[in-house]
Amino acid sequence: MSENLELQERILAIAEEKFQKYGFGKVTMEEIAADLGISKKTLYKHFSNKEHILREVIRKIKVDFETFFDELFNNESLDFFEKLKQLTDYFTKNSARFEGNMIKDLAHNHPALWAELKEYRKEQARSRIARILDEGTKSGFFRNDILSELVAVMISSVHNIITPEVIKELPITEKNAHICFSRIIFEGILTEEGRKKLKELDLPNK
Repeated sequence: MSENLELQERILAIAEEKFQKYGFGKVTMEEIAADLGISKKTLYKHFSNKEHILREVIRKIKVDFETFFDELFNNESLDFFEKLKQLTDYFTKNSARFEGNMIKDLAHNHPALWAELKEYRKEQARSRIARILDEGTKSGFFRNDILSELVAVMISSVHNIITPEVIKELPITEKNAHICFSRIIFEGILTEEGRKKLKELDLPNK
């Protein structure tokens, strides 16, 4: 990796950490540069402004997830249940990247970017959930008498239901709200074997 690319990766890593901790609006370019031990001039050589950094941080989160998902579900050495377990573990470990202060800040203060991200999440969720459902059905984990495309649409719409505004009114975290929603949907399409396997995932209830 070249020096420029390496520095850009460091900038994005520090910026994401600070955005998640404090929210996008409360972090300045000066603070990002100071944490990296570089000048503001050097920072501006790589990114034109703070929103430019934010967009690149979000792009990196997307790429990281897409890469993980595709590598996982293309791995023919793993059975469906192991893939589902690793996917659940991934979201548990990376939950802050998908629902932390940075994302909440977008919802309140950057409606255009928030709308763009929601649309991306909906479309990506639909295509990837459809793949999970198809593989789960072939593996006997899900029932085969339910239209997987319809289930994928329902699940992909969760981001329009479980919003930061809604979470404020509920005694539950956003992550566990998603888990609860998934339970409601998935338990309706599980086979008996699937129900037994779901218990092994040990998902929190609230």
